[in-house]
Amino acid sequence: MAVQSVHGLPNRLTYPPALGVFVLLGFAGGGPWRRGVVAGVGVGLLFAVSTLQLGRRGFGPADAKLALSCAALLGVGWRAVVLRLVVAFFPSGLVSLTLLATRLVRWSTRLPVGPFRVLGVGAALVLGPLIMGSWRRGASHRPTTP
Repeated sequence: MAVQSVHGLPNRLTYPPALGVFVLLGFAGGGPWRRGVVAGVGVGLLFAVSTLQLGRRGFGPADAKLALSCAALLGVGWRAVVLRLVVAFFPSGLVSLTLLATRLVRWSTRLPVGPFRVLGVGAALVLGPLIMGSWRRGASHRPTTP
């Protein structure tokens, strides 16, 4: 059994979702829209820089474009964006480790990240508030030292 993948999402699949997320955030009002734009542009630039710096070893251009809409959708504060991006990458890591363990791929194999990130963003939107709530409750119960 061979694992076959196609790399690179076309622009018609990356730019309309980003525009749609920004328009929907615009309907939400000032605060969420600004946070979403800052998160989307910030994470998009981070992915773009990593793409330029790492070349074929890093994320592809499609990943940088997809990061615009994913981060904008998750953009409710930097802690939440970082935590939810970690949750969004979890499915990709799990599948990658499974494929490595079953020897269907090698370390040098390039696997697509985009579909897993979309799945992970959905999970992060559902699980993110639960994780953030328990994280905040845990942080507020820490004993203080004199």
